[in-house]
Amino acid sequence: MARSKISKAPAEPVRAYVEGVAKSLIDRIYGPEGLPWGTKLTELEDVVLAVRAVLSEKMLDEALQRQAETAAQRPGALPLLSEVRPRGARGRP
Repeated sequence: MARSKISKAPAEPVRAYVEGVAKSLIDRIYGPEGLPWGTKLTELEDVVLAVRAVLSEKMLDEALQRQAETAAQRPGALPLLSEVRPRGARGRP
């Protein structure tokens, strides 16, 4: 099954920062020597996925909370749910 590629373009403005955070996380998780020899790739992937899950959840929570706090600045009327099409949907709603 082919995987769709996720565009990294939105992360470009913070790429250097995220790379620094990645280095810091490796230091905090594995110490200054880095990944111990003999560590299975799947173990490293599990750690990366766990960190990704925490980061994703926090970013979504933070972004939505900030948006909620600025509800008074919301532009005009929002469309009804029945008027919104799912991503990639074609034709009439």
